[in-house]
Amino acid sequence: MNWDIICYVLGRLVLAEAVILGIPFLMALYGWERSAPAFAVSICICVLVGLALRVNGRSGNEQLTMREGAAITGLGWLLATFLGMLPYLLSGSLGFLDGIFESISGFTGTGATVMTSIESQPFSILFWRMMTHWFGGLGIIVIFIALLPQAGQSTVYMYNAETTGPTRDRVLPRLREMTRSLFLMYMVFTVTACAIYLFCGLTFLDAIAHAMSTLGTGGFSLYDDNAMHFDNPALEGWMTFFMILAGGNFGLYYRVWKKGPRVLKNNTEFKAYLVILAAAMLLITVNLIDAMGMKPVEAFRYASFQVGSLSTTGFVSADFDQWPAFSKGVLMMLMISGGCAGSTASGVKVSRVVLLAKNAWAVVHQKLSPRRVIRAHMNGIEVGGDILLRVGQFFFLYILCIVLWALLLTFDGIGAFDALGISVTTLGNVGPAFGIAGANFSASMANIGFFFPKAHKGLALGINAGIGNLGVSLIYLTAPLLLGWNLSSFFGPGVETPNGMMYVQNVCYFWTVPTALTLVLIWMFMDNLPLPKQSPKSMLSIFGNKHTWLMCWIYTCGFGSFIGFSAALGLLVSKEFPEVSFSMAAFLGPFIGAGIRPVGGWLADRLDSGSNVTLVSLFIMLAASILVLFGIQTHAFALFFGAFLLLFLTTGFINGASFRMIPYIFDNPFHASLVTGFTAAIAAYGAFLIPKIFGWSYTNFQSVAPAFYIIIAFTVLTILITYFFYARKGSGIKC
Repeated sequence: MNWDIICYVLGRLVLAEAVILGIPFLMALYGWERSAPAFAVSICICVLVGLALRVNGRSGNEQLTMREGAAITGLGWLLATFLGMLPYLLSGSLGFLDGIFESISGFTGTGATVMTSIESQPFSILFWRMMTHWFGGLGIIVIFIALLPQAGQSTVYMYNAETTGPTRDRVLPRLREMTRSLFLMYMVFTVTACAIYLFCGLTFLDAIAHAMSTLGTGGFSLYDDNAMHFDNPALEGWMTFFMILAGGNFGLYYRVWKKGPRVLKNNTEFKAYLVILAAAMLLITVNLIDAMGMKPVEAFRYASFQVGSLSTTGFVSADFDQWPAFSKGVLMMLMISGGCAGSTASGVKVSRVVLLAKNAWAVVHQKLSPRRVIRAHMNGIEVGGDILLRVGQFFFLYILCIVLWALLLTFDGIGAFDALGISVTTLGNVGPAFGIAGANFSASMANIGFFFPKAHKGLALGINAGIGNLGVSLIYLTAPLLLGWNLSSFFGPGVETPNGMMYVQNVCYFWTVPTALTLVLIWMFMDNLPLPKQSPKSMLSIFGNKHTWLMCWIYTCGFGSFIGFSAALGLLVSKEFPEVSFSMAAFLGPFIGAGIRPVGGWLADRLDSGSNVTLVSLFIMLAASILVLFGIQTHAFALFFGAFLLLFLTTGFINGASFRMIPYIFDNPFHASLVTGFTAAIAAYGAFLIPKIFGWSYTNFQSVAPAFYIIIAFTVLTILITYFFYARKGSGIKC
């Protein structure tokens, strides 16, 4: 197993997910929804995970094996679903387990949801939910192969592991060309559906969201009552058409486009698919007319929509849980059979159903006429016995899983029919079932200088400092919880304040545990560092070097600003935006700043220039500082907070990149490590100085503007120092 290539490909996949997360993030910023910080943090985590995987992996020209293809596909789905859960969790929309459920439901195109009130959720969260099942519909690996360069010479095993059906139907000899054609067709169908939905009276956002849900066979709607919300026969008719279309083989559609409609006549699976749907529509229509007294037109409307939906998508236009048992039985059979191989629908696949029926027919004829040789054919081609055996094995395991899962559900007090319905709908990625799941269901830095190669010191120092600085974020995250937690029986009584009782001692006692653990780890594992002996004179020589103080200045602008802004952010919000409840979101800025530090170090290593990364980041910091001040002056919290998050982001890049500069400025590794530690110590005073500057500004000017003028001037001076001494071509120092 080549884990280097596996990690490399997975890293690219995760970085692609970070880019995709940017779409709902921009939506959240535009509407200033509470989910914006959650998407920002999720993107940062995806970037960090993706870069970590790419750093630990490598691209190559080796052929991927079957095992590696299966590993990439399986681990890719696990990573995508876990990281896709983060916006739900961090925004407070769902808890951890519910978020995992929602993410899996999205990427698998299931349609089931645990959101109790869909319409109360931020639109960006709902749009992310739509995007997950749209990308998951065609297959994240298939789309990945289509849009991004291949890992190695071949990704055929990734494709084979992703695709479903008894055979791999390749419509083009080149895999990349084929996947691009399929993705283009997928896009065209989605855009077409969106346009038609607009003509049916939907708003643009409703149209694009439901088009993605239809073609991705996700069945998720923006409304609690799903498709019933619109009560639009024309819309339901078009949705039925596109749901049935999405249940067909996209490879077949490509051949139709190239060779004409005659291709459909020769495709056994597609013809069987249409016959099954037509028969189900007819049977349910008659049953609804007979048992429930519906008018023929009304019965056909609901029957056709639910047949198209429950065989592929999972939309709901009627409370089919109230339908007769016969109709529900037909719907359950459709859930099992699903759509065609090569479609966005799930289930057993119609091709397997056809082959099972043909094999059964052959067995019967063989018993009646022992001397007669009967062979199964699909699309005019004889199907070998090995394929028939695999189809039988697959169907047996599929039904066995349904039965075992239903049996387990009955132990939880769920009725037998309800348990069977849940088992069928979840395994078939449909969404709604019956009963309780019925139609309403869808809804330490100096030391690193010694034992890391110079080319990787930026990343190493960035990771070390970034993880260390996460403590700032953790303090802001845990302190509000700990201060209000009554543990007086253990740690003593609290202090009464105007806002209630506060238990300050909890914070101290809580952090003794990780502190003690750190001391134990240092004692156990940090006793073998190669510390060369140096004379006191040699150690003190760093203070006579101008670059020591210049790097102190630059690093203070980065780390000093980071830790100072972390301490001052709460003060600024309380002073300038008293109407905003901010205590539980104060950790986001430090979290982003700390989390991005390894990226700054890695980027500096990759570009072989910490000074250039620092210089660009300083310019962005300057712009962000101006925007923060403008947001305060215009009382625009969205602009203020967004720009402040950008400030934290730039501090992270500066921190990681500037630490990479030091080993190149100081040739002596011992001196470099001393300077690294000294600059970090000096910059830590930012936690004292920046809040002090803000307090001075409020006291003397009743405004925060003078404080920001000082910060802007400090940033401009840092830009000049960085450029003149390190970034310009004639500086004489390449760092």
